[in-house]
Amino acid sequence: MEIIAAGLVLLLLIAVVAGFIWSRRKRRLKDRRRGGGQRSYPSFRLQSELLSAQERALLERIEQDLAGRARVLVKVRTSSVLTPLDSTELEQNARALQYFGQRKFDFLICHGPQLQPIVAIDGSMREADAERRRNGLLGHACRSAGLPLIRIDASNPQAVLGLNAQLAPYLSQLPMPAAQSAPAHWR
Repeated sequence: MEIIAAGLVLLLLIAVVAGFIWSRRKRRLKDRRRGGGQRSYPSFRLQSELLSAQERALLERIEQDLAGRARVLVKVRTSSVLTPLDSTELEQNARALQYFGQRKFDFLICHGPQLQPIVAIDGSMREADAERRRNGLLGHACRSAGLPLIRIDASNPQAVLGLNAQLAPYLSQLPMPAAQSAPAHWR
């Protein structure tokens, strides 16, 4: 009889401990779903520079060439500018969107209050085979969308100096800037 009583006490003790563990686990899961509890996020650091020295030099040259006629946006996702046409080639569109989601234009020259894209600039010349294929896809996408793409080796000072000649056909269509004043809605 004592053995049975000891067995029941032990079984009861095991049931209480298991119930306690189950209850705590259930509460933790509920807290996580509600957003409570301790979550572990990775730590981040602020980059000291958004652009490399070569990219800054290229940006300065572009801004000088623009002379206030357009705006320069930096590191713009291609998927924010280009999107595949609706087609029956869903798999092909999905691959293009996946690629474009990761790719950025180094510089995008835009005009007007709606920031209409005028020309994109890729400020690096990559030579790896895989990169060359991706650049081919980007070139094709830009041509088919009607967005000129200028590729320039930002590490070559002569190429940077020659950028004005490459931009001239696109900038010649833009009006010269009027006297700067604040937009009406700011006054």
